[in-house]
Amino acid sequence: MDNPGIYQDYQRFYSDVALEFFRIQRDVVKAVAPGMTVTTNIGGSGFVTTMNLYELADECDVLSFDNYPVNVTLEHLYGNDIGHPFDPAMTSFAMQIIRGGKSRPIWVPEAQIGRTALTQKEIVKEGYPRLWNHQQLAYGCRLSTFFPFRSFDSGHEHLMAGVMESDNVKRSKFYEAQQTAKELQEIYARTGEMLPVTKAVVIRDFQVDWAFENGYTFCPDLKYLREVYKYYHALRSQSIMADVISSQADLTGYSLIVVPYLAIASPDFCKRLEEAARQGATILLTCINGVRDIHLHKTDALITTPLQQLAGIEVKGQEALFGRKSNTLTYGNQTGQCQFWFDQIEVKTAFPTASFSGNYFKGYPAITCNKYGKGIVYYVATVPEQSIVDKLMREAVSNSSIKIPAQCNHPLVEIAELKDTNGKQYIYIVNFSDKDQTIEFKIPVLNIMTGKKYPVSASVKAMDYLLVQVN
Repeated sequence: MDNPGIYQDYQRFYSDVALEFFRIQRDVVKAVAPGMTVTTNIGGSGFVTTMNLYELADECDVLSFDNYPVNVTLEHLYGNDIGHPFDPAMTSFAMQIIRGGKSRPIWVPEAQIGRTALTQKEIVKEGYPRLWNHQQLAYGCRLSTFFPFRSFDSGHEHLMAGVMESDNVKRSKFYEAQQTAKELQEIYARTGEMLPVTKAVVIRDFQVDWAFENGYTFCPDLKYLREVYKYYHALRSQSIMADVISSQADLTGYSLIVVPYLAIASPDFCKRLEEAARQGATILLTCINGVRDIHLHKTDALITTPLQQLAGIEVKGQEALFGRKSNTLTYGNQTGQCQFWFDQIEVKTAFPTASFSGNYFKGYPAITCNKYGKGIVYYVATVPEQSIVDKLMREAVSNSSIKIPAQCNHPLVEIAELKDTNGKQYIYIVNFSDKDQTIEFKIPVLNIMTGKKYPVSASVKAMDYLLVQVN
């Protein structure tokens, strides 16, 4: 696209037209059946960038998406159709994108039961569909439908596994679905509707997706949603619940605000970030934030001045590097790789916590920390590998007011915090691993099914779940 700004306008137009088409269909249904609940199921496991899903959420009675955790991940957006190991954080990332920070339940009209109609990437492990439904409930799912119930005789989706195959014989998938329904109904009877409780938030904007994919992007090898996910994953690895919201959304109530690669940052968003920091929030900013306005025109500085002042730095230069090469940075006693984009910064009121140590920009600050009002602001001048992001997020969390109620070090254990409509708090643990796992609790809890109390820890069986109420 020769004119990236016009491409940006086209993407907005495309999204607006798709939204208008949904409104037309919704209004036709409402004219006949005013009380009918209307939604549309987002495909791609929720990883869709062509339409602004935050705006779609405002038009739907309920938010919904199709959940295929081992066949469609965000990597599908970038043409990576090889198999990816299942990670609970990827699935929760999709659900939080669909939710968009709204205190509303979600639906899953298509829940994966087995192989799919698309190119098969991973075999669905027996027991995973049951646990995926528990994970969905842990993120506020109110309706889930295994799709299809009976496999198709012909047509586009004739290769898909069903709860029952076309011979109508009840096999393991049928009995797994039966067990799943029984368990979820028992839980709902005791708790009623539950919704996630979050104190951290990751900012993700669809207009930034479009800016990164317009053909004349800041660095072609830098894939926006993949890098945003690194920060979300770092939070989930600490069992910290995080919303994923637009930069237009309300920031009130969040103790930790993570803003990765937000190329388009409005003056209003910058003001709200400043206010959050003044009130005591911990904020993490990265390179490429605020380099363009909403029309994809350059702002008043290499990075918009309000964000530089918030971070206590001045950006003196910016360089991009194609993905086959990398640089290194040293962060305390840890050295890691960094790629794609590099800001050369001068600290003003901030102090460096990590520095570039490789062939490029050696000695320049790579990560800085600044005191702003009652809060703390971090700035990351490059695109670091996951291990560096993990270390940084542990430090950021330790400097926030977030308290972690339960932890487990195994990557296949999902721990979610929820609250029901009466204000009761719960911790939902889903163990996707093939071994029993120990959960360490920081607060006393009790098993909602048995009443058993766990003052310090509990064991969750392999491929099983535990739901506890906070005393």
